[in-house]
Amino acid sequence: MTAQRRSSGELWLGLVALVAGGAFPVLALLVAATAGLLAPPLRPEQMAMMPKEMPQMMLSRIMWPDQVAMATAMPEKLMAMLGGMMAAQPVMAGLTAYVLLPSLVVLGVVYFYARAHYRGLANCILAGLAAGAVATVALDAVRLTGFSRRWMPANLPPTFGMLILGPQSSPAQAELVGYLYHFLNGASFGLIFTLAVGRGRLAWGIGWGVVIWLLMMVTPPLLLMGVGPFGVNFGPGLVATTFTAHVAYGAALSLLAQRWACAEGPALATRTTGLRLGVEAR
Repeated sequence: MTAQRRSSGELWLGLVALVAGGAFPVLALLVAATAGLLAPPLRPEQMAMMPKEMPQMMLSRIMWPDQVAMATAMPEKLMAMLGGMMAAQPVMAGLTAYVLLPSLVVLGVVYFYARAHYRGLANCILAGLAAGAVATVALDAVRLTGFSRRWMPANLPPTFGMLILGPQSSPAQAELVGYLYHFLNGASFGLIFTLAVGRGRLAWGIGWGVVIWLLMMVTPPLLLMGVGPFGVNFGPGLVATTFTAHVAYGAALSLLAQRWACAEGPALATRTTGLRLGVEAR
C-alpha cells in the first residue's frame, strides 16, 4: 500500500510538473499570438498616429534591412502584422507576469519536493529541462543559418522579447528576454519529452521534434508573421529550415536524455498506460 501511495503521489506530482513547466510556457505564446491573429489590421489613420520610426524600429530588430524594406513596401501586410503584434503584446506581458512566472515557481517547488521524496521524478524534471535547453542550441544552429540566407521571415527570439516587454524596449533588452523565453520553450518541450517517455530512443526524439514542427507550421505564433500555413506565402526555404532545425532539436534532445534522464523510476507513460516507449530505467 505504501508503494502504491508513493506511485500515485509521484504520478500526480509529475502531472503538475508537466503542466507548470511544460504546458504553460508554450501556451502563453499560443494564447497571445491567437489574440494577435484575431485582431484587425491597423487602419491607415492608426498608422498615421504611430510615430514614423516605430514600424522601422520594430522590424529592424527582427529582420535584415532588405527584409524590412520589402515589408514596408507592402503596407497591407505590414498593417496586419503590426496590428497583430500590438494586440498580442499586452496579452503576452500579462500572461508572463501572472501565469508563466508563477508556474515556474510551482515547478521549482515540485522539483525540490520530488528531490526529497521521488528522486526518479526529480531527475526526469531536471534532465528534461537541461536536455531541452541544450538541444535548442542545435535548433538555433540551423535556424540562424536559414535566417542568414533570408529563408526565415524574422528572427523570432527578439520578437518574443518585444511581446513580453513592449515595442519601446531597447534592442538589447528585447533580445535578452526573448532568448531567455526561447530557451525556456526549448526546455519545456524537453521536460514534456522526459516526463512522457523517459530516456526515449533516438526515433522518439526525432518524432517529437517533427510533432513540434508540425504544430509550429499551423499555429498562430508563426501565422502572426503573415507567412501562412507551412510558409505558403513566403517560400520553401522556411519549411526546409524549420523542419531541419526541429529534427536537429529532437535528435539532440533524445541523445542527451539517454545520458541524463530518469536514472530512477519509470516515465509517466509507463505509469499511466503501461507503454514502454523509452529506454528502460537503470
